[in-house]
Amino acid sequence: MDRIVARSRETLQIAELMEKWLAQLEPGPPPISQSEKPVKTKVTATTDAMRGALLHQAEIEGEEVSSYQIITPTVWNFSPKDKLGRREPVENALVGTKIPNANLLTTILGRIIRSFDPCISCATHVLNVEGEIEEKVTF
Repeated sequence: MDRIVARSRETLQIAELMEKWLAQLEPGPPPISQSEKPVKTKVTATTDAMRGALLHQAEIEGEEVSSYQIITPTVWNFSPKDKLGRREPVENALVGTKIPNANLLTTILGRIIRSFDPCISCATHVLNVEGEIEEKVTF
């Protein structure tokens, strides 16, 4: 829960700062000429959303968007291991978690998972070392 509270406070702080920054802007013509249109270009924008990194990428040909991709925080946080075998953040947080009582399994795992993404509705498979499903848990 601490991560969610911290993110909420950070969001409020950023909103207050944005109000100050907007008040400092002076009206005027756009900084980029609106008459120039690129023939072909690729643009990428990233930001830090409440649940993590958010990426938008577009390819533009003439006046049309030919490709558009979004990588959401959920994709970064819940992706499979990368080609170097590194775990994603949620898996790292789950590895080694002590479950003192089998009745608390879904509560403990659910809290860890939702600390990264409070909106996620998920099913988790608990695997043994051979990769066989020991238990399927739905949150």
